[in-house]
Amino acid sequence: MQGVNINNRKKCELLIPVGGARQLIAAVENGADAVYMGGLLFNARAKADNFDEDGMVDAIAFAHLRGVRVYVTMNTLISDEQLPRAVEYAKFLYENGVDSLIVQDLGFGNLLRKTLPNIELHLSTQGTVYSLKGVKMAERLGYSRVVTARELSLEEIKEITEGCKAEIEVFVHGALCFCYSGQCHLSRCFGGRSGNKGACAQPCRLPYTAEGVGKGYKAGEQGDYLLSPKDLNLVEHIDELVKAGVSSLKVEGRMKSPEYVATVTKIYRKYLDSATEDIPYSIEKSDKLKLSQAFNRGGFTEGYLYKNPEQGLMASKISKNQGVYLGKLVKGCKKGGVCQLKLASEEAFSTPMKGDVLEIENHKTAARHSFYVTLADGKGQSIFAIGDIKGPASEGDKVYRIISAALNKESRNTFEHLSLTDGKFLRRSLLDMRLKFEPVNSEEGKSILEGRLILEGKSETLGISATVESQSISHLGEITGSKVTKLKGNLGKLGGTPFELKSCIFEDGLPENIPLSLINQLRRQLVEALIEKQKSRSLPKIYAVENKGSRGDLGENTGSLQKAADDIAYKINEEIEDDEIKNSLENSRQVYFYTVKDLESCERLPMNSTIGEQEKGSVSSIQEEGTGPGSHENLDAVAMVPLADVLLNRMEWNSVADLARNRGFTAVIPYISHVSKGKEDAIIEENLHTALEIVNNTGIFLGNLEWIDFFVGEGVKVYGDFGLNIYNRETEKLFRAIGLEGWIYSSETFDDENGAYPLMISEHKIPAKSIVDRKNKRLQLVERPFSDQMIIKKHIELSREDMAKAMFKNNKNSKKLEVLNNKARRIFV
Repeated sequence: MQGVNINNRKKCELLIPVGGARQLIAAVENGADAVYMGGLLFNARAKADNFDEDGMVDAIAFAHLRGVRVYVTMNTLISDEQLPRAVEYAKFLYENGVDSLIVQDLGFGNLLRKTLPNIELHLSTQGTVYSLKGVKMAERLGYSRVVTARELSLEEIKEITEGCKAEIEVFVHGALCFCYSGQCHLSRCFGGRSGNKGACAQPCRLPYTAEGVGKGYKAGEQGDYLLSPKDLNLVEHIDELVKAGVSSLKVEGRMKSPEYVATVTKIYRKYLDSATEDIPYSIEKSDKLKLSQAFNRGGFTEGYLYKNPEQGLMASKISKNQGVYLGKLVKGCKKGGVCQLKLASEEAFSTPMKGDVLEIENHKTAARHSFYVTLADGKGQSIFAIGDIKGPASEGDKVYRIISAALNKESRNTFEHLSLTDGKFLRRSLLDMRLKFEPVNSEEGKSILEGRLILEGKSETLGISATVESQSISHLGEITGSKVTKLKGNLGKLGGTPFELKSCIFEDGLPENIPLSLINQLRRQLVEALIEKQKSRSLPKIYAVENKGSRGDLGENTGSLQKAADDIAYKINEEIEDDEIKNSLENSRQVYFYTVKDLESCERLPMNSTIGEQEKGSVSSIQEEGTGPGSHENLDAVAMVPLADVLLNRMEWNSVADLARNRGFTAVIPYISHVSKGKEDAIIEENLHTALEIVNNTGIFLGNLEWIDFFVGEGVKVYGDFGLNIYNRETEKLFRAIGLEGWIYSSETFDDENGAYPLMISEHKIPAKSIVDRKNKRLQLVERPFSDQMIIKKHIELSREDMAKAMFKNNKNSKKLEVLNNKARRIFV
């Protein structure tokens, strides 16, 4: 597959995370093209420092004055009660010139398109988009950029960039999630802290024990970090990503230190510049070491860029920063003593120094303890005495440097003693100046010519210019060369401003008697005028529009996305009232089977009153008067089975319907998983005619964006599944307008009553039946023959009585209904 022509694309952007003001300065000073940050509300890194409203205004101004774009994350699911506040905050950001909002909640995004029609929206990686069809759907919804899933290969990225109009943003460095982003519920399930609400507790970084492991699998011992991937590092592949047409290279890490931000930004800037100019490069060893020293979990991984790395993806022995390996102890010591370290390398970067933080790993137990180095004395070419050790250490123990004093000093030199409003900055916009004298009195007979000085300034970097002028002065003779030198020196005194003098032109006719104080005054006035010009330029030109179809220009790559997005928005306005959204699944009860085999293993639902008095419309009454599992007319008790499983095993649909009927269901409807990348999609594509024959009669549940347009276009009844993260009325309206007949709310609303629902879905597979955490909580691992993804689900075994009770429980007592007005009930087995 051919890449995008390097001469026919926009320059690829380096996008850096900033969790606070110091991180912002570090990112800008070290070469970021754009930064992404969060406010105090609705962002997926609620525990970062983040920015209050005053700080946000200062941050936007600081970045824009240096030509750096600002994207603000509002990438959480937002409830109906929260939507008014979220829109209010988005308006505040828009009014203060933010370049884009990064959004997860599709309903919130649709509301913003109606409320702030000119705002640029990026679809977060939390949106779980992993294919060209998914990106095209995002384009239709009005997103000018899509942050794709981290699980994509380089070839898949190329396919997307070549087939779409939206910009594509790809993660290149930092932490990886085990689960597809936007589909993880492990933290909420274990501790009530939701990743989709910005409060992830990272239980994936804790140790688990594997049970029922496959033959030869070694990572199932107690203490292994089975869900903790290594950090991503694609610095060696920047050129390939640039040639593939990626618009933005994104570094993860809004929780990271400013030192980390400075180091990573500087190194990625260096090699992105080479790649942009199509200059061959190789990564210097010192840069590799610096990236490792900044942060790594058991080394780095290329992720899924070329293939599934399988166990090579995982940091199964350590889930925190491993640091850089220095060597082994050749002489141990007691607590508070001094040990002798033999270095594995004699390179300068690999030697310890005072101020480092080292960690000693016991060679028998692998337990670690860290200490601050107060003594680092070279005893020979490769032997160092190190202390003051905070715990006992033995000969043979490994030593790692967790924090490098030297690297921190190098990094801090780029942001220390600076604030968002004051300091001598390295990153400044080049400024061209022109000084001229304009006579205001040239009448004959006047012995002394009078006029005013005019100083013009232009920054091509920022695309702004300004002009200031002095009061009238006398012209007492032509300027000399020595005076020109002094004037240029004073005009160039721009320290502490966002500008640096590039050139200065002095027009003929300048007077010799120009006071330097006047030049200083004009310079200050020019800087103030340019700053105000840039601030006003960053603010929105149009706040709202009245005429249908006018949203402003999303940019050269995305202007053509407007009409389709507007069509959806206005279809919603015209057809659907806020208080009337027709959901054909309102009174439906569904049981979700991970495979057809699970349906076969299911006991028949109770058909009598032994489980208590059933509600009207339960299985027993519907069975007598309903239409049966072969159609979607009767949705009271629905069995859900994976479409790809039926197609892969070439099952007769009537046989599947009979199986469901024999188990007590009134209908059976196939589904496509919330992540269907790879094998599942391929099976459906290869058997599309058969698939349509099935779903034309039954309808289909879809858990991801990529298949919606196709099936709706074919006239199939489409039901939105939990993977779409429908969480508020705005999202309901959006999907109803697109053509969905009904929907199930996000699994964010699920609890124990919903049974063994998916907590994670991952490309990485653990060859075991289950895993157990330190508190003896068990998770089941589900591998499906039709899918490349493994599912981790809650370990809940439902009896037939439990299942029936849950399906027909009085909805008024449902905990979920306090959050959402959802009458459908879903059980996972």
